[in-house]
Amino acid sequence: MTKTQRSLVYLLVAAILAILAAPAWGQTDTRQYAVTYVDFKPADAKAGARVLDDLAAHALSRGGAVRFQVMQQVGRPNLFVLFGIWNHALAYEAYKSSLATQSILARLTPRLGAPLDERPGNLLGGSVPSPTRHAAARQIAVITHLDIIPTFVDQARPVLDKYMADSPGDPGVLTSAMLSWTPTTNHFQLVEVFADQRAYDSHLSAQHTVDFRTNLQPTIGAPYDARVYKVRPCSRPCGADTRHGDAAVQFGAIGQDQPAEIEDRIYPTYTVGDPIPTRYGRDQPPIEIAAGGRVLSRIDGNHQVLVYRLHKGETRDDALAKLDARALETNADGVLRGRMAGQNGFGAITTGPDQLTAQDRDLGFVYLGETKVPPPTFETDTSSRLGAGQYVLLCNLRSHYDTRDMFALLDANPKKHKRKH
Repeated sequence: MTKTQRSLVYLLVAAILAILAAPAWGQTDTRQYAVTYVDFKPADAKAGARVLDDLAAHALSRGGAVRFQVMQQVGRPNLFVLFGIWNHALAYEAYKSSLATQSILARLTPRLGAPLDERPGNLLGGSVPSPTRHAAARQIAVITHLDIIPTFVDQARPVLDKYMADSPGDPGVLTSAMLSWTPTTNHFQLVEVFADQRAYDSHLSAQHTVDFRTNLQPTIGAPYDARVYKVRPCSRPCGADTRHGDAAVQFGAIGQDQPAEIEDRIYPTYTVGDPIPTRYGRDQPPIEIAAGGRVLSRIDGNHQVLVYRLHKGETRDDALAKLDARALETNADGVLRGRMAGQNGFGAITTGPDQLTAQDRDLGFVYLGETKVPPPTFETDTSSRLGAGQYVLLCNLRSHYDTRDMFALLDANPKKHKRKH
């Protein structure tokens, strides 16, 4: 090996060690983030955008995403970026591997000018509040890829931290977040959303932004790659619309290490890292939706959504007593019921598609998630629209209802969330 070759090897080893030794930011938000760049053939941009709308609707309604936005690059209408958040990495992997996701992605493939560029990571700084529908058409999103020279990560860190602390104070800043790019420890992504072009221009001119660019410049190993996008309004039903009387719940505690008495419960929605809220149950107030509203259940684990409607004159105690009795039913061979409703209610728990039987509907069940469990699911289930009346929302696995009280009372009130005409 020549002296020059040895020098190159030493430099390569030093760079690798610097990357491995780079300090990790403290991560209190354990959710899975993903930024995916989409490059369509120019002639296919409009058709491709419609497929991305379908992907967004799927991700939010059944794909387990807690946020999923489609953004179109300003000045280059065939380039898009997808910004998504899932409660944890397993939920994201389940979304990617699901047949529904793969089917939609297959429709994208012939329209692409380059493969999808997927960059998963975690939140390192800043925050990502819930998106607002107000003036969405005017919003400006900026996604910036930062390539820090490996040996300068320590030098860049306080510069990035200060920028994350200063930016949210600028007028019209709706989102300011710094993400990692797993597993590359010296690459980062800035995700910023502004109320409009004026807010973005003002932010660019702010002294703290100028200082940030000046102080960061010596540490970057590639041009500062900021891409400007328009936030594309979702043109399909995208999750629960609480303005019109829908409701969202957490169906199973978030995470993989919870004991069964915590895991097998229905909760109000909450964010990873927050204290687990009080579960729904017999002694808790009912969930309220409008007549004709839906329940969006964010599923985490071995759970399947089932809805029972109370008959005229039936009290909640009567309904729960009926469900309790059903949970104790056995078949002719003395085998205890495995599922409260649906296909193959007795015997071995099998996977596959599911639906209510005529007997289930006669008893009072009105909705059942379309897929049996196990295996665990990490997705979002949206019920059918529920007419005025009282309901019980429960897990279809008999043991979860019977031994864990995995249910919630539900009121569909015709006077709640009346639309204004």
